[in-house]
Parts: sequence; structure tokens; C-alpha cells
Amino acid sequence: VVTIWEYIDVASLESYQGFYLFSVDLVSLLTVFACSLRLPIYLTCQSQLRREIVSFFTDFIKTRQDRFTDSTIVTHNTKIDKDDDSSSSNLLTPPSPSPNNNNDR
Repeated sequence: VVTIWEYIDVASLESYQGFYLFSVDLVSLLTVFACSLRLPIYLTCQSQLRREIVSFFTDFIKTRQDRFTDSTIVTHNTKIDKDDDSSSSNLLTPPSPSPNNNNDR
């Protein structure tokens, strides 16, 4: 109704400025609300769409879990070679203070 009123007689609509501002915002919110209800309504009424959505998200979650599990296994299975003592000791020991650093002042 407000949209039709805007096309027919904008001047008279702008004379009711409070009503016009409120109704335009209300129309925008109701449009967003109606659009947000479409998916739940379709899922309730259409069993084929519901099955496809459930199948998609089930596969998506399984894929994500498999990637996470694979990366966790690879991370936990890495080994430090005993032959390379210098790199392993550098990784495990904190850096020593430099001789030029005089913090005792």
C-alpha cells in the first residue's frame, strides 16, 4: 500500500512524515522476515528438498571432519630425527641471552 501510495501521490505521503518513516522501515523489516521464513516453509512442505539439504550438510560435515582428522594425524606423526641433534636441540631449548645485552644496570 505504501509503495503504491508513493507512486500515486508522494506529496500527500510526505505530509504524514512520522507515518511514512515508520511504515517504510516496517515494510523493509517485514520483507526480510518473510524471506527468512521461505526456507523453513519449503523444508516443511517439500520432502525431496529436505532430503537433499540434509544429504548436502551431512556430506559437508563428513568432509570437514575427514580433513581435520587427516591433518591431525599428520601433525601428530611427525618425528624429529635423532641424527639431526642440532635442529632438535634448537627447537627444544630457549635462546640464550646475547653477551652484548647488559640488563644488569
